[in-house]
Amino acid sequence: MVSKYINNAWKAYNKNFLTIIGSYLIAILIIGFLYVLALMPIIGSSVTSGSQIIEKLLIHPGYFIFSASMIIIVIISSILLQAGIIKVFAKSLKGKSSIKLMFSTIKEKFVSILCAQVLVLCIIFSILILIFIPILLNINDILSWILLLIGVIIIIILNILFMFVPHAVVLSNKRAIEAVKFSIRFGLSNFWSIILLMIVAILFSFIAGIIPIIGALLNMILVVPIISISYISLYLEKANKISKRKK
Repeated sequence: MVSKYINNAWKAYNKNFLTIIGSYLIAILIIGFLYVLALMPIIGSSVTSGSQIIEKLLIHPGYFIFSASMIIIVIISSILLQAGIIKVFAKSLKGKSSIKLMFSTIKEKFVSILCAQVLVLCIIFSILILIFIPILLNINDILSWILLLIGVIIIIILNILFMFVPHAVVLSNKRAIEAVKFSIRFGLSNFWSIILLMIVAILFSFIAGIIPIIGALLNMILVVPIISISYISLYLEKANKISKRKK
């Protein structure tokens, strides 16, 4: 059922190996560099525990403001780079792709992708608060466990429903609210295909992970890109059908 999407991804990966790996590594390096900057106030200090780190940041407001600002920049950069990579990977399914597409897409879709993802984060955060407040209040041990289980299931479902928001912005030219609505429709229409791809991703990641020494590297440069392209292949095939169905 999902084998053709993985096969499409494998062919695209082979044809655009350097571009795919290059764009992926550039994104990792940028995020890694920004993340290190965010940790600069505590790197090299004598703090060894989470509580000591928090205490130091609170004692020195400048450190706290800097770290908090950098974390926000890391999140924004991750959202934008993901959008750029989606475009690069999508192009690889149709022929030769280019790393330049990553940056041109970020420039073109900057506002739409940020607004869409902020909207998603607000929706998810609101839902999770409603679920986990009773758990934090510890109303009842059994009830807490039931709510926790329900919360985990809801998180998985929300992930499926919202995971194609950036695809809708980048590949279908949807604006923020339209992208969220379209991603929900897409997730509901292709729920089991997405679940199967998730299971395949977990299996591939596990198999690669148990290989000594090179397991983590295989996951980074092989498994993650191929699974990401598989999702894009699924999206490109099914998105037009959903749009036509709406009309």
